[in-house]
Amino acid sequence: MFNNAMPYAIELDGGLIRGDKGELHPLSDLSHIKGNCRVVSDFQNAIARMMTVEADARYVELMISRKLQETGEFDEPVTVISHWKRRRGKNTTDIFFTALPSKQYFRYLELVAEHRDHLIILPLQCLLLTMIRKYAGQRPVAAAIQHDRFADILIGTRKKIWYANRVVAFDNSDEQMQALWETIRSDIDAVGKQQHQPIQTLYAANWIDSGPLPRWIDADAPELISVEGCPLTLDQKQLKASLPVLIHETSVRHAVALRSDKLFCMARRALPYFNCALLLAALLLGSYGMWQNYRSAALAGQIQNMRQAAMQIQQKIPAQAESVPYKPTLAFVQSLWACRNLPTYSQILNDVSQDMDGALKIENINANYTGDKVDVKAFGRVKAPFETAYKGYQALQNRLRKQGYTIVDQRFDTQINASSFLIHFIKVMS
Repeated sequence: MFNNAMPYAIELDGGLIRGDKGELHPLSDLSHIKGNCRVVSDFQNAIARMMTVEADARYVELMISRKLQETGEFDEPVTVISHWKRRRGKNTTDIFFTALPSKQYFRYLELVAEHRDHLIILPLQCLLLTMIRKYAGQRPVAAAIQHDRFADILIGTRKKIWYANRVVAFDNSDEQMQALWETIRSDIDAVGKQQHQPIQTLYAANWIDSGPLPRWIDADAPELISVEGCPLTLDQKQLKASLPVLIHETSVRHAVALRSDKLFCMARRALPYFNCALLLAALLLGSYGMWQNYRSAALAGQIQNMRQAAMQIQQKIPAQAESVPYKPTLAFVQSLWACRNLPTYSQILNDVSQDMDGALKIENINANYTGDKVDVKAFGRVKAPFETAYKGYQALQNRLRKQGYTIVDQRFDTQINASSFLIHFIKVMS
């Protein structure tokens, strides 16, 4: 949507007009512009072309600058402003550009740098490119901006530019203006035949000095659509033009401006979308909060109902009956269960004497049953040298451990050819 409050200026055909809030004010020079402003300029001595250059995309501007000087179109260094560029092959590049004397280009840069606020200078061809990208669908279209006795034309699709030209009439008479539009129509037909795609629509933008659009009634003529403009006032005279609308729809990527000015302009353009995003986020958060409140209220109601149901159930439970002492009986049952699972005295003898080395002899075993465990002490002797005796003693310990006993205490006394030992072990009911 066009923001009529954003200031702009249009420098065409040697004239300069500044627009602010729908009011137009003629100016004598760009240095008289105050405040933030977007300026569209035809750069007077500039040319706009669509060319195919045999060069890598990185060096194509340099090649064009050199070629324009060699052909005599410029007799001084040239600066090339690229609007659209696409690599066709390894060393072939299509480019749509505006070329102007470097001295003039740097004068604009100096003006931008000295400006106290944000000044953005857009080549007129950027507006044509905006029209192509805005109106071209599946089929190619033509875009034209008619001002005074000049008309700038651009033909292509959203992804590819085919043709760019400026058409000039000798004067502003009706006959000359009709001839100007016929020239535009001839260019459109020729490009369509060259590209093997008919161009059926021409979008025309105007300025305050533009003439009326022609009336093409034959079936082969492209449909002529006027770009919607905005109301303007100049010296209390009511006018309408579409260039101010296009100015604020055009990207500042290829503008003559400082990087900080471009960033400011991009941020200002994105501000409404950012505000919409914040508003949407606030609405989502508010809706989520309301949903959570509703859910909390529903859960609180469920909890209250459950509490009431629990109280009703509790009231229906009869008084607790008199408790019956059960611990002595339980202890007796547990002791019986423990005695049932603990090893008997004969089993203990078997566990101790099983696979016993012949040198080891058990002289005394004492087993004491207490609760859920049996406490065993065994005393014995070994008639063998120390190394043999101790290995047999260790084998006895390992065997008892494997059979589920726990060694609590032990003692091993040795003499020259005989040893005695005392081993204390227990087994607990599992």
